Amino acid sequence: MREPGGLSSNRVTALALDRSRRLWVGTQGKGASVLQPDRATWGLVNEFDGLPSDTVTVLEAEGDTLWIGTPRGLALWNGAEISGTLPDGTGPSPFASNSISGIAVLGDTVWIATLRGVYRSLRSSRLAAWDSVAAGARARTKRGAR
Repeated sequence: MREPGGLSSNRVTALALDRSRRLWVGTQGKGASVLQPDRATWGLVNEFDGLPSDTVTVLEAEGDTLWIGTPRGLALWNGAEISGTLPDGTGPSPFASNSISGIAVLGDTVWIATLRGVYRSLRSSRLAAWDSVAAGARARTKRGAR
């Protein structure tokens, strides 16, 4: 339940549990709340901390690293802070749409689903190049329309 010093919003959009047993709760318009392993202390990661948007669309935990998808791009939480975003604000976006709808990390490959296609990159290349693997794929909206 939403309360002072607790969950930032009752409009929950995503959940993830990291290796340290922190429960991450993505919200609509209020960032990502994080419940510490003691289950008594809440924290918050939002635009002030470097998220591209305060609406979280997807969370993917990998150890204590958290990949955070938003309607305005992707952020990487390194266990202590936002260590990078895509787009990064200095160059063009590697995605046809910055609205991130899915994230999967499989070995060295990071897969990103957007409203306008699926992309992959290699962590060993420091995510320098993104390949479109499903350009032109059509996504359904929540209403079922194309």
